[in-house]
Amino acid sequence: MAYTKSNILGTLIVVCSLPFWFFCHDILQKNAYDGITVVYAAVFLTLYVCSMGILMLFAERASVFFLPVAISVLPFFYFFGVSILGGVIGFVYVMCALQAFSRVLWERDNRLQFKPLFLLRQGVPLMLTGIILMLAAGYYAQTNRSLEQISIRDIMPPAFMTAILNRVTPFISERLGIGLDTNLTVDEYIRVQLEATGVDIARFSEKDRDAIISQMRNRLAESLMGGLPSGSLAGNERLGDIFYRIIEQKSESLLLPYQKYIPLALAIGLFLFLRTIAFPYGWFVAGVSALLVLLLQRARVIQRVEEQTVRERFEWT
Repeated sequence: MAYTKSNILGTLIVVCSLPFWFFCHDILQKNAYDGITVVYAAVFLTLYVCSMGILMLFAERASVFFLPVAISVLPFFYFFGVSILGGVIGFVYVMCALQAFSRVLWERDNRLQFKPLFLLRQGVPLMLTGIILMLAAGYYAQTNRSLEQISIRDIMPPAFMTAILNRVTPFISERLGIGLDTNLTVDEYIRVQLEATGVDIARFSEKDRDAIISQMRNRLAESLMGGLPSGSLAGNERLGDIFYRIIEQKSESLLLPYQKYIPLALAIGLFLFLRTIAFPYGWFVAGVSALLVLLLQRARVIQRVEEQTVRERFEWT
């Protein structure tokens, strides 16, 4: 019966790994770090790691844990492709999981009390490190296959750039003495600037207003670091989006000499970022798993067993 329950948990590990790797591939492929896909990936990652954590606590032997973990790596190769690097990192991940299992097993068998949270903290961080290594390897393989398509969007997504612009805009406005707001559209910005110089745009006819704004729009396009041709602005674009377009265009020539190093730099950056948030997330997953163990005990799926132990020591004769 215990073996059957372990098999059910092993099946859950494999099942959860499939949507997890799918959503991770979708996120990294589209650089969609702030969408609902991230939530889905986080949910299935939590289910995936919690299942492995609980199996670590109750697996009868290493093979019961090893087999589902090894199978759970296969969807990674399906979505990210098969490569030597991926194979090496996949092997490292499985070894990390086995090492985590060994740590938990040793603590479980050598402690007088069964403390799920403490035991899980011995293994979960190592498992998360292995998963993060695989994500970094997948991201490296993906970006390395499309070097010519790498742009500033891969390094700095639009949402992140918008946040930076919102932070620095007040400083730039104060230094230059202009009312710069990245949330304004081009036409709104032009109207604000005309009013600031004492021009009452409302007293002109509609035709003249359109002509003045169109002329100012063309001047603005040509003056923005020479980055946009005349007539390229429709007027309804946000200034923040315009700045991002210019930075994206200018970055192409700057990134070209270092293009072959960008995939590795991006992969290292992703690893360091995920490793940073893995510490609090590891505590969260361990806490959720410990709570699930308590619920399983209440549901009589697991039971408390007391064992008599004999301890040996030496002393002076």
